[in-house]
Amino acid sequence: MGKTVEQALIEVAEEEELAEIREQQREYEELRNAELIELQRLEEQERRLRSEKDRRMKQAQEALQLEQDVAQKIAARAFAKAYLQDLVPSVFNNLRDNGYFYDPVEHGIDFILIYYYFFLKLFFFFRN
Repeated sequence: MGKTVEQALIEVAEEEELAEIREQQREYEELRNAELIELQRLEEQERRLRSEKDRRMKQAQEALQLEQDVAQKIAARAFAKAYLQDLVPSVFNNLRDNGYFYDPVEHGIDFILIYYYFFLKLFFFFRN
């Protein structure tokens, strides 16, 4: 009977040891799963931060490009304004000097004087 009890005690000890090993495995799996979940959370956080950083960089580049475009348009407008400022009066003066613009009253007086002079010449021509 001593051997049977001893064998039973060994089996009980083995079962307790197996139960303890299973408990350790379960705890290990829980810890491993918790660490995996934390790792996934950290990776997702890193991805979100990287995405936000990329978005802000792109936004800053777009703002800089817009600012450069506006500055370029302002410079072009100032150049065109300075260039055209003297051009328009020059063109009008040139057109006026070439007779494209005239004062109707002055033109009428010139017209009357020319015809008056012409008729006077004719009158004196035929009178002589």
